[in-house]
This record gives sequence, C-alpha cells and structure tokens, in this order.
Amino acid sequence: MSDIVEIVLAGERIKRLSDFAVENAVEKNKQKYSKEFASIDKSDLDRHIYEGGLKVWECSYDLSAHLEDIDLNGKKVLELGCGAALPSIVALKKGASKVVCQDYNESVIELVTKPNLKLNISDESKFEAIAKSWEDFSKECTEKFDYILTSETIYDAGDYASLHDSMKAALKDDGIIILAAKVVYFGKTGDYFRFLDFIEAESYFEVIKSKQIEASVQRIIAYLKRK
Repeated sequence: MSDIVEIVLAGERIKRLSDFAVENAVEKNKQKYSKEFASIDKSDLDRHIYEGGLKVWECSYDLSAHLEDIDLNGKKVLELGCGAALPSIVALKKGASKVVCQDYNESVIELVTKPNLKLNISDESKFEAIAKSWEDFSKECTEKFDYILTSETIYDAGDYASLHDSMKAALKDDGIIILAAKVVYFGKTGDYFRFLDFIEAESYFEVIKSKQIEASVQRIIAYLKRK
C-alpha cells in the first residue's frame, strides 16, 4: 500500500498521507501520545482528549474544493480544527502569503498536519502548525487573518463559545469566515442550526451566504463576516 495519496482539489494537485500511513504512524507513536490515543480504537472522538483530526472528514474535501473560485493570492489564512490541512494546502497553492493551521491535538499536528504540508509546500516559512485548544488560542492570538477556514468543527455545542472567541480574535475587520459542516451530527450536541442560533444570540457575526451540498447526510458551506 502506498504511503501517499494524490488527489485534485480546487484544480490543484494535492498530496496527503494515506490512511495506511497514518495508521502506521499512530501505531508507532501510541506510547508517546498515550493520553490522546486512549480511546482511539473505540471511537472517532473523545471530547477534549482526541478530537478526530487523524481522519479526513467529508467537509474538509467540500471546503477545499470550494476554494477554487476564491482569490487567495497574497491573503493570510487561518484554519481552525485543521486535521489533515487540505484546505490550508489548497490556499497555499492558490497563492496565500501565509497559513496558520490549528488543531486541538499535538498528535494530529505532528503525525498528519505537518507531514501533509511538507509534502506540498517547499517553503516552510509560509505555514505554521500549532496544537492548542480554542480557548487558549483565542486568548493568545495576536495575528489577524483575511480568511478563516473551518470544517467539521460544530458538532459539540459546548465548544461554540471558544470557537466563536477564536474567530473573533483572529479575523480582520473585513475578513471572511468559510465554514463547512454537516447539517446534522447524529448523537452529538451540536448541528448547523444550533450553531446559527448561537451566532445570532452573540450578535457579532452574520451569515452572508450559504450553499447546500446534497448527500445522504446533508452538508453546507456558509460564509460569515463581522456585523
């Protein structure tokens, strides 16, 4: 089995670690990341322990493909909950001046995010990958970004406040957030409509447009900006 998969997203040829390669990396590093991997054989998610970033989720592909018609040349981009960082890689290939990738788990950043970035981008000064909770990120962020990209990050309503605060801290006044999500997350506390309710109650951001993606579980891409 190959360690690298090549795909085309937004007209760009992208390389990523194969699922086989990721599984091998996890097996080799189980002791190093024993806390994060404690439940990985039983569940895709373990709240605030392991947040699922080793797997490439559907909405990451949706968001990556959606960037094809967006002018990212010279833009600073932040990806929250980056996992495999496919949208970030597309952004860099489309001319973004800098990309910062954030994920909750150090294991994800070290075993998936950074390797994928390095497979595609030779100039490592153009990207940064950090393992940090949204709560900490929102307090420590000093940079402002033209675009914030995020996918599959609204399944837990208990994290809406820290996600919102991270967006608020990092977005430029005229910046845009592009969110890709499932409309419903079965068995989880969050979904797209609950997130909209939260955004409306906070009255800081507004959805300016959205696009539905028809699938067995409906998915959506939404644009948000400051009010």
